[in-house]
Amino acid sequence: SRDEVTAFLREQNLHFPAGLDSTGQIGGLYGIRGIPTTFIIDKEGLIIATVVGGREWDTPAVFAAFDLLLR
Repeated sequence: SRDEVTAFLREQNLHFPAGLDSTGQIGGLYGIRGIPTTFIIDKEGLIIATVVGGREWDTPAVFAAFDLLLR
């Protein structure tokens, strides 16, 4: 539910948008094959990468990759 997701994001101190797709329409539109699915979106709003499944997002390599993307 929206309340559960909001509570989880707050508890984990996460500050990014999390979409809820209770009908499955958005999942079909974007071809989501698993949960979680993460989309990396560039400054123009284009999806430049899709990652299916959980990942460790707090590693030096990931920080370096995002640093390059933000330049």
